[in-house]
Amino acid sequence: MWEPARAYLSGVRFLVYGVLGCFCELAWSGLWAAVRYRDPSLKGRVSVWMFPIYGLGLGAGFDLLAAIGGTWAWPLRGVLYALAVWLVELAVGLPTRNRLWDYSGTRWSWRGVLRWDYGPVWAAFGLLLEPVRRFVDGALAASGVG
Repeated sequence: MWEPARAYLSGVRFLVYGVLGCFCELAWSGLWAAVRYRDPSLKGRVSVWMFPIYGLGLGAGFDLLAAIGGTWAWPLRGVLYALAVWLVELAVGLPTRNRLWDYSGTRWSWRGVLRWDYGPVWAAFGLLLEPVRRFVDGALAASGVG
């Protein structure tokens, strides 16, 4: 049965996580350009196609990962987050032939689709988003929707 409040909650979470993910990617790519190419403009890049990937991945993905390893110690949760990101990168990167991102030419890249050296980054990103998830879910619950 369709529940309007639950659908609203899912929609709000989709929007929040879509915006958050795109902002983080913009910040990461801008900072990378500043460090790697000495570009002080901090111009980042993100594809609009990443919005639904972040919206679904961070929204529904966090629910799934919390159900699997929510009580695990933080290092194990970090490994779980890194594995989940690599799985999404494979699931999206292979069919789109790296049109959204391309890691080709980097040392630890696999087929330009994923980077093994980003494992710690993905682990840290997932762990840093845990309090953000609690905040978003708490704010939605306080509004009477969650």
